[in-house]
Amino acid sequence: MSKRLALVVAVAVVGFAPDAAANLPNAALRHFLRTSVASGDTTFQEAVPSLAKSAVWIDLNGDGRSEALVFLDVRDWCGTGGCDLLVLEQTRAGFRVRGRVSVTHLPIGVLRHRSHGWRDLVVEAVGGGIQPGYRAVLPFDGRAYAGNASVAPAFELPRGVNERIIMAGATKH
Repeated sequence: MSKRLALVVAVAVVGFAPDAAANLPNAALRHFLRTSVASGDTTFQEAVPSLAKSAVWIDLNGDGRSEALVFLDVRDWCGTGGCDLLVLEQTRAGFRVRGRVSVTHLPIGVLRHRSHGWRDLVVEAVGGGIQPGYRAVLPFDGRAYAGNASVAPAFELPRGVNERIIMAGATKH
């Protein structure tokens, strides 16, 4: 086999690995966002390419396939308490929503600790009456992540517990 053909084959195989799409635009993710999240919202539709491109891919449940975290920092989709965060599990049919968390700000982190086999997420909870802000832990309940970073079952990250930041930056809207 020629070196060039071997390289093409290797690139093609790597391109189909679940984690190979890490932090890259993903056609299936763009399709899901366009058709399942807000199909009639023009502002959201215009933001889909950048949302898909900025998605973070990480294996949260230990199955060897990465889940997508999409921070919906889109005009009209954020309030004073923050924006929504989608946690999407890849399936053969597309994606399953494993969390739609409101009242979140960047940065987003993960903990080593797991709830029902899924790594706990950490977001910034501030604004919308939450002063001062704090790092909120979002546990998984067996079906989905906590839906709001400012109320139980979400809780303040205890002092001394280290998180790994997976999505940094500042909330724009």
